[in-house]
Amino acid sequence: MKYSFFILSILFHVLGMSALIAGSLQQILKSRKTINIIQLYGAFIVLGSGLSLALLQENAAPLDSSSQAKIATKLIVAISICIITSMGIGRRRWSSGYYIASFLVASNIFTAILWKP
Repeated sequence: MKYSFFILSILFHVLGMSALIAGSLQQILKSRKTINIIQLYGAFIVLGSGLSLALLQENAAPLDSSSQAKIATKLIVAISICIITSMGIGRRRWSSGYYIASFLVASNIFTAILWKP
């Protein structure tokens, strides 16, 4: 049961990140860039699935301080993405929100890839 929940959490995490990236890429050619609903849903999917993955990892084996710092950093960035996308969905002329959210998504991906505990 735990294994299937772990796989489901990974699938939702990839789906949420794909939604965030697709929402950003969808607006590259537009002159007015705003946060769209795809990015909003993707942000909350990533946050929820990331929390479940962190809890499952914590239950499997105790984490060292470097892994805990990485999870805390990624959690702060994911919460920031959720706040920015929530604010940006109501403000249709807030193009800086698009750039901030896109930068935070890229930094979250690079943190996951490059930070090795």
